[in-house]
Amino acid sequence: SSALQRLQSTLQSGASQAQAAAGLLDADTPEAVAQLLAQARQIAVLGSDVSAYLAGYFASYAGLFRPGVESLTQSGGASEAQRRLLALGPDDALLAISLPRYSRQTLELCALAHARGIPVLAITDSPGAPIAAHARHILLAPAQHPMLPASAMGVLGLLEGLCTVLAASSAWSADEMRERSQLADAFHAEASPQRPPRTARRP
Repeated sequence: SSALQRLQSTLQSGASQAQAAAGLLDADTPEAVAQLLAQARQIAVLGSDVSAYLAGYFASYAGLFRPGVESLTQSGGASEAQRRLLALGPDDALLAISLPRYSRQTLELCALAHARGIPVLAITDSPGAPIAAHARHILLAPAQHPMLPASAMGVLGLLEGLCTVLAASSAWSADEMRERSQLADAFHAEASPQRPPRTARRP
């Protein structure tokens, strides 16, 4: 298949996975998750390998709506993640992303959090995934991909949805959020007007 066909196929598959993730949501879990995230003193986000970047993606956006959101996956590796996890308690929340191939480090840190009474919210691809044993709440996102170990398209949809949940429950006023947005605008460039495509000159 051509590069165009591969890109189209991947995007179509991602859209199907996002729809499937939406269909897997039950009536109670989203409200329980919203309450947990809104009331948590701190939200720590955990992922390994590719999921580490997804964790950072969520932490960056979620920080627009509340303080105390951080990704545990930093350059210090597993030992630093464990040390930072030990600073959390039952009033905090751990959001863990675990996709095939399931990271042993993520599972061990979630087991530690569960043993310490830290509520674990897991995003994974199956109710039978290993992380389910340590999670208080589970959000499911199909992750099959014909070439990669896992697809993150459904997970991204859930993470962005959780950001809107945090926005809706934010303790910051509309004026505070507007002020923060305006301050951030100083670092952003406006899009340039689109120019018409150049036509090839005839020799």
